[in-house]
Amino acid sequence: MFAEGRVKAMEKTGTHHFIPRLSILFILTVSAGIGNENYLSAQQIVENPASPVAKNAGRVVVLKEVLRIKDEGEAYYFKYPYNLRVRGDGAIFVQEQEQLLHFDKDGGFVRNYFKKGQGPGEMVFCGDFIPADKTLVVLSSSPPKILWFDQEGLVVKEFAYRTNIRGGMKLVRQTESEYLLSGSDSPFLNLPKNPSINDWIFHLFSLKEREETIKECGTFPVRAFIIPSSGGGGGIIPVNSFIAVPAGDGRILVSHTPEYLIKLYDPASNKVILQFRRSYERVKPDPNAAKRGGVNIGGKSYTSAPVKYTADVANLFVVGDRFWVVTSTVDPAKGVLIDVFDKSGRYLDHFFLKFPDGSLLKTLGLNQTAVLNGHVFALSLTEDDTYAVVKYRIEDSAAGGPIK
Repeated sequence: MFAEGRVKAMEKTGTHHFIPRLSILFILTVSAGIGNENYLSAQQIVENPASPVAKNAGRVVVLKEVLRIKDEGEAYYFKYPYNLRVRGDGAIFVQEQEQLLHFDKDGGFVRNYFKKGQGPGEMVFCGDFIPADKTLVVLSSSPPKILWFDQEGLVVKEFAYRTNIRGGMKLVRQTESEYLLSGSDSPFLNLPKNPSINDWIFHLFSLKEREETIKECGTFPVRAFIIPSSGGGGGIIPVNSFIAVPAGDGRILVSHTPEYLIKLYDPASNKVILQFRRSYERVKPDPNAAKRGGVNIGGKSYTSAPVKYTADVANLFVVGDRFWVVTSTVDPAKGVLIDVFDKSGRYLDHFFLKFPDGSLLKTLGLNQTAVLNGHVFALSLTEDDTYAVVKYRIEDSAAGGPIK
């Protein structure tokens, strides 16, 4: 069997580099958009030097904690929260096992949208969600359907959809009647005879309510270490992630290669309309990572992919009219290195972002962080081994924080 799973929101480790975890179906981060722009063709790649144009590049950007939501009552719990989203008005949403929790901008608990079952307004498993304006759009993976909740937690729209994709459908973007989803093929469709690194195929799909059938509109291979078992199936250790975030005008910012390369993709035309990268000193894997986690196939344990370098890109954010690229470069004293590009792929700036509370958020991990209106929101493992949602203010106007 394909050992599917999901990443625990925060690993209780001290690793300094991003190492994709075993058997992960990656969730996608949603951020703010950008405006119209003339873009390069897919054949062109914007090549940037190792250093950006900003004169104060390389600085440490300070984060100041302004809000902390802890598991202190009976209405909800934080055991292994694994998906964090923030709405434009500052409301915070957290996915946690059989919970889909809503907090207001001040951290007050509003409600749990999850109701287990297969009837109207119910789900066996919530696959993903997007907080829209005054609504919450939820993708149920079992049974496969889309639900719209209003501000009172009532279902105002619900419809089923059909799919043969088994690799964890996720919501990337939605409008009133059309949705962009992602999902992956089974990595065991064409099994290698021996453990080896191969392509793992991810897709973007369009779903329209009146059609109720998903249609493929883009294919993006990632790399993964695939370990076959004698009885079929096996295990998988991703080498890099499939990352896709809305970038405005219906376009999607994508990273899907172990090497540093960012793409701007247009689902309407099924074309990559811009590619960019910069000269980057690659990071070797953390040797301690092989001691954590793992998969056992045929009585043999596998704990890491046999790669020379960690994937260059750990996450993507769209912050105002800038693209943030979260790299795999982490300095224990400074934090994680963030590269900043403009809408044309020009390398503008880079800075180190460090969390002040010593949390294990060393790489602004997928699903675990959001950036909005000069703030970073994060799922954080506290000193007493409990989880909290923490909101930080970015104390640097050039990095997208408040103007001083």
